Amino acid sequence: MLEVMRCLRRSWACLIIAGALVNGPGSALALEVKVVPSEQRVYGQAGETSIGVFTVYNYSGRSLVVDPVVVNSWPGWGCMVSPVTLSLGIGEKADVYVYATPPTDAHSGDSSSMEIQFWNSAGYYYRSNYLTTLVGLSPSSPTVITSFPGNGTLAWTNSMSGGAYCVEWSPSLTSYWRRSWQDLQYVEGQTNYAFTAQVPMFYRIVQIPFLPSGMVSVDSGEFQMGDAYAEGEASQRPVHTVKADTFWIERYEVTWDLWSRVRNWGLNNSYTDLAVGVNGWSGSHASSERGHPAVQLSWYDAVKWCNARSEMEALTPAYYTTESRTSVYRTGAIQLTDKCVDWNANGYRLPTEAEREKAARGGLVGNHFPWRSFGGSYANHIEGTKGNYIGSGDLYEAGTTRIGYYNGSQGVTNGLAAYLPGVDMANPFSIYDMAGNVGEWCWDYFQSDYYGSSPADNPRGPATGWDRAIRDGSWKTSAVNLRCSARFSSDPGNSSTDVGLRCVRH
Repeated sequence: MLEVMRCLRRSWACLIIAGALVNGPGSALALEVKVVPSEQRVYGQAGETSIGVFTVYNYSGRSLVVDPVVVNSWPGWGCMVSPVTLSLGIGEKADVYVYATPPTDAHSGDSSSMEIQFWNSAGYYYRSNYLTTLVGLSPSSPTVITSFPGNGTLAWTNSMSGGAYCVEWSPSLTSYWRRSWQDLQYVEGQTNYAFTAQVPMFYRIVQIPFLPSGMVSVDSGEFQMGDAYAEGEASQRPVHTVKADTFWIERYEVTWDLWSRVRNWGLNNSYTDLAVGVNGWSGSHASSERGHPAVQLSWYDAVKWCNARSEMEALTPAYYTTESRTSVYRTGAIQLTDKCVDWNANGYRLPTEAEREKAARGGLVGNHFPWRSFGGSYANHIEGTKGNYIGSGDLYEAGTTRIGYYNGSQGVTNGLAAYLPGVDMANPFSIYDMAGNVGEWCWDYFQSDYYGSSPADNPRGPATGWDRAIRDGSWKTSAVNLRCSARFSSDPGNSSTDVGLRCVRH
C-alpha cells in the first residue's frame, strides 16, 4: 500500500486538498493512495508562490517507482511538482512539493485548480481531488440581481472573481432562506388529499463562507418529526413539526482511519484520553478491511474527538467544559448542557436528534425509511438490499460494512446463494448509511416523553438527563429499528461494536 499524506506550508494562497481518491485507468493497481482531508485558508498577494507538501509512504512490501504529475492547471498560472520521480524502497517515504504561482495581474478572488496524479510503473494512477489555489479575498459589495426574465436565467453583478456563490430562495420575505430545492422534491399522499407546497417566490445571491469537503448541506426548514404509523415505541410520538436551521452533515459515517488520524494528533495536543476505537466489526473481532466505521467509542469520546478534529483543522471547537465556554473540552467525562456548546462555531459537533432525523428523511414526507417508502407497513418497503440489519442477507450481516457500502457495490444472496448486485442507496440528500450499519451518537439527552414538550424551533433535547440519544439502527437490530423515527439511547460512558458517529457543522 502506498499512502499519501498532505500538509500545508504558510504562503499567500488558500490550498485545499480534500476527499477520497479515485482510481485512474486500469484494474489491478499496484499502489493505493489516500489524502488526509483538511482545510486551511491562508491569504496573500498575486505573483507569489504557494507550496503544498505531500508525504508519500511505501507500504506495498516491494520497491516502487512513482511519478507525481500536475494536470489541468489554468492558463497563466505556474504549476509544477517536484520531484517528478520517486524511487521508494520498502517502508521508505519521501516528500512531494506542489508549487502554484498566479499571474502578477491576478485579482483578489481569482483562483486556479489542478489535479495531482500519482502514476506507478505499470501505467496506472491514483488522483487526488482538485488542488485549489485562491488569491486572498477582500471584502466585496453586496451582490445585486440585475435580471430575472422568467426563462430560467438569473443574472447578478458585484460578484467576486473566483468566489463561491449560491442562489437562495424563500416563499416570502419573512420566511427563512433556503439553499437548495430539497423542500420541493416530493409531495406524496392518498387520492383526494388536499396538498400544499411552498414554491420559490423570492431570490437572493450569497457568498458561501466555506464548502466543507465530504459534507452535504441540509436546508433550513420544517419537517414532520416522529412515527406517523405508530409502529415504534411511544417515545417516537407524537409526530410534531420541527424547524432546523441550515447545517452541513457528513455524507458518510466516520471511519476508523479518520478517527485514528485525529486521535493521534489529539494525543500530542491535550486530548490525552481519547479511546483507540475499533475498525468496525466482523463476527467476533474488528474488521481487517479498511474503510469501516469507527466503533467502541463512548459519547464522551465522540464529543471530545469532534473538538480535536476542529482544532486540528484550525476551526473553532463547539464543546466547552462549563457554561461560561472559556475552556475547551479535551479530557474527562463531563455531562455537558446545551449552554456548554457554541452552536455558532464553525467546528465539528454531533447532530441533534432533530438534525439527524431531518437529514435521514431526505425531504421525504410520511416515509418509513431514508428511501421512498410511503404508506402501509414498514415491512412492505424493506428487504436485504436496503440496509445492513439482522436478517438482511447481506454478505457482511454479522458485522459492519464499509462506509457507503450501499452505494452500488453492495451484494446480497438469494435462497440459492446467487450473488445479487445492489443499487445506489444514498438517500435523496445524497447521504449514505442513514439506516443500518452502525448507530450514531447524537447530542441530546434522551427522554422518552420529550416529544410531548419539544420546542418547534431547533430542539436540542432536554436540559438535563443522563443517557444520550442514538439514531440509525445497526447491523445488530431488526428492520423496524431502521425507520427514520426510531430512537435509542445509552449511558454516555458506554461503547459498543454497533455505535459510531457522523459529524455536522454550522
